[in-house]
Parts: sequence; structure tokens; C-alpha cells
Amino acid sequence: MGEEIVRLRKAAGLSQQQFATMLGMNRTRLREIEKGTGNPRLSTLIRIANGLGVELKDLVDFEA
Repeated sequence: MGEEIVRLRKAAGLSQQQFATMLGMNRTRLREIEKGTGNPRLSTLIRIANGLGVELKDLVDFEA
């Protein structure tokens, strides 16, 4: 999931800092989520999805 967030964020032309600021979250927290070391709440994942302009399922609906 973290890799998909990174891919979508970069496709949107946003740095980690820009995206974190846009979401009202700490850049360190976003980095943890993107690296897969963080355990985000559902509400945080919804905020990320909304910030990327995708549905929540798009963050987790991928082929292994």
C-alpha cells in the first residue's frame, strides 16, 4: 500500500512535505506510512485517498 501511495503522490507532482502539509499531518508520519512501518488509522487512509483524488480501495486494490 505504501508503494502505491508513493506512486500516486509522485504522479500528482507532490513531495512528501507538500502532501503531508496538504493533509495536515506530520511528514515523518507520512514517510512511515509510505515505507510500510506505520500503522495508519482508517481515517488517515481515507484522508490520504481523498488527497490523492482516489477511492480508498485504490490504495489497497493491487496485484501482488
